[in-house]
Amino acid sequence: TILVFSPGGSIHTFFMRYDLHIFFMDAEYKIIKGYPDVKPWRVVKAPQGTHYVAESAASIPYMTVLSKLTYLMAVK
Repeated sequence: TILVFSPGGSIHTFFMRYDLHIFFMDAEYKIIKGYPDVKPWRVVKAPQGTHYVAESAASIPYMTVLSKLTYLMAVK
């Protein structure tokens, strides 16, 4: 499962019980920055130009999430 948040900005993983993959995207759904395996109780600052944030459980391989997210945003 991939969750996409709009509007996107900096996020935190407070109270999470598992690691997350985090992706920041611009207004055209292009990935600006990706953070694999973000641990609970962390803050991740959004890069400039972020409009959307996507997250997925780190139990799914990072490259699998990246390829699915790239595909989903291409067919938006």
